[in-house]
Amino acid sequence: MAKSSAVTKTTPKTSLLDFSECKVREWYLVYHARPPWFWWAKYLKQGFRHVELTRPVYFGPGPEDVVWLNILPTFELLDAEISTDPRPPWVKCPNSTVQKVTTLQPLERMRSWFDIGPPTCVEVVKAALGIRAFCVRTPWQLFQHIQQRGGIIDGRRRR
Repeated sequence: MAKSSAVTKTTPKTSLLDFSECKVREWYLVYHARPPWFWWAKYLKQGFRHVELTRPVYFGPGPEDVVWLNILPTFELLDAEISTDPRPPWVKCPNSTVQKVTTLQPLERMRSWFDIGPPTCVEVVKAALGIRAFCVRTPWQLFQHIQQRGGIIDGRRRR
């Protein structure tokens, strides 16, 4: 009888106590294929020319008992709104790419002291999610950055 040479990998168990000093939030990033408004926007990847944040806020037990907090960053202003439409963003924006992100952020830690660069939609989203990646500048780079981390932004440890 041949012996199996398979190695059993153990994963560390996660406890709720691991998150006692953290804010845990689930966000949805909505990447839009907007027409280029600025001369340089034509160089952005099609389908990833703008990004917005949204997250559900539940106020009851039913599936319709939800409002959506939307953060809509632009060069001109930062707009925040509450949408009473209970449909999720992948239904409201069928031609957009929607990415789910879970963030774990320490309670009393600054994301960064200052940022270099214009306040683009990506910089606003990075600030909201607690992402400290200087080289992430475009919506496509942000999408890839989050995909590489499995949709989890863990601000408790440095990368």
